[in-house]
Amino acid sequence: MKKIAYILILIPAFLVILRYYANDEPDPGVISELTYDVTYRYDIRGDDNYYNIESFLPLTDFRQDIDVAPSALLSSDLMQSDRDANRLMIWRGAVARDTIISFQYSVKTKHVNFDIDQMLTTGESAPADQQQYLKSSNTIQAGHEEIRESSDRFLLDSSDSVKDLADNLFGYVEQIPTVRNGTATDALACHRIKACSEEGKSRLLTALFRSAGIPAREAGGLVLTEEKKGTIDYWMQAYIGDKWVSFDPERNHFAELPATHLELFRGDRDIVTYADKGNINSFYDIKRERQNDYTAFSLFDIWKLIDDEKLPFRPVMVLLLLPLGAYIVAISTNVVGFKTYGVFLPVLIAFSFLDMGLIQGLIFFTVIIGLISFMSFPLERWGILHTPKIVCLLTVVSLYCLSAVEIFYITGWVAPSATLTFPIIILTLISERFAQKVEEESLKDALLVYGQTIIVTLSCFWILSASVIQHFFITFPETLMAIAGFSLLLGEWIGLQLFEYTRFSKIDGEVSYVK
Repeated sequence: MKKIAYILILIPAFLVILRYYANDEPDPGVISELTYDVTYRYDIRGDDNYYNIESFLPLTDFRQDIDVAPSALLSSDLMQSDRDANRLMIWRGAVARDTIISFQYSVKTKHVNFDIDQMLTTGESAPADQQQYLKSSNTIQAGHEEIRESSDRFLLDSSDSVKDLADNLFGYVEQIPTVRNGTATDALACHRIKACSEEGKSRLLTALFRSAGIPAREAGGLVLTEEKKGTIDYWMQAYIGDKWVSFDPERNHFAELPATHLELFRGDRDIVTYADKGNINSFYDIKRERQNDYTAFSLFDIWKLIDDEKLPFRPVMVLLLLPLGAYIVAISTNVVGFKTYGVFLPVLIAFSFLDMGLIQGLIFFTVIIGLISFMSFPLERWGILHTPKIVCLLTVVSLYCLSAVEIFYITGWVAPSATLTFPIIILTLISERFAQKVEEESLKDALLVYGQTIIVTLSCFWILSASVIQHFFITFPETLMAIAGFSLLLGEWIGLQLFEYTRFSKIDGEVSYVK
């Protein structure tokens, strides 16, 4: 059996080393990152045509990192900033024959969720430096009577809560049908026709926020897909609390901005302007590239499936790390001597903490254990049979879970986009195990196992939450064979557990004394 274990360990080790050295990345590492190369291309017809091209260069901020070669920046004739702090690149000149102007940069982005405090109320004055984003314009008619009537109606339905107001406004605009290349590109036309362009929907939501007294502005850029695009995409931002919160009614992103969104500009203006549009053809060429994916000699290219949205990242990560977590539990129980509620439950609890947050998960879990401990005594005194007793306890736990989730959302402890179904189910399952332990042994023994389960769970959480571990197993899934090999070797462990050394130390002392 040892030979089989060694083979299971050596084969993936060889494959990992082979793939690492066969990789042609300039800066190899464990963390795999997705980058996009974006190219602006302008085909200009000749015949001494004068051209004046203006386009935005995205800014590096907390969610997107822009890498532009210095030589590329010199290709434009002028670069300036507008009132919204956008970087504007300008090309000017005249050409006697057909000419191509291109500009390229690479970008890395990340998904961002914005938390809106449920306690924020409407009616508060906007900061002085944001007053400009309350005004009406030719395309964002925030002061028009029809826009104001709708905004006032939503204010009445929101109970003075900014979050409820944002949710109502967003829901209204999001459900409006989108008409590609439609004529309703301004807020008022979109509101009247109830069918408008993507740009019109973003402007309508902006106008409704402004009419409600919340500073708002249009934003836009490129939704990064590996293709050539002739148009840009629009969303908007509202100033809520002390930060700009993004909303994309076209793609149903409430208070979030996915990693696929590259922001090019903020403010109500066109992304690109030309002096003579009839003589210029333009498009954006987007190419995707994943760094440190080590595709050479790979058995499974899981990153490609994730990038192509054929596999979701979270479930794949849980599936791949589950054996590693179980192995950590096996070491903790067989070598160290901890007692836990099952092998997989500590790992699943650790994954539930990843969804809920460590502190929130610990509080949630501990209160469940406290409820079961408190309810066990009267049920035991009444002589309730085992199965009905478990049903009663799970009913109490379920009611608590519903209340706790509502409190988490109201207080902002858990993001509104978080999915809590999985962690609630896992924590409910262990509550049944705890109740059985109390009945079969004692509350003291059940609490002792609970404490040891928490220690093992925290060990799993800190290891499995590391991005290096997650990316390594997704990049090298063959490593699971090595986990199986190490488990076989662990199965032959016949030595004392660490806790047993302290337990048998007194016996050793007594034997030495007799001798």
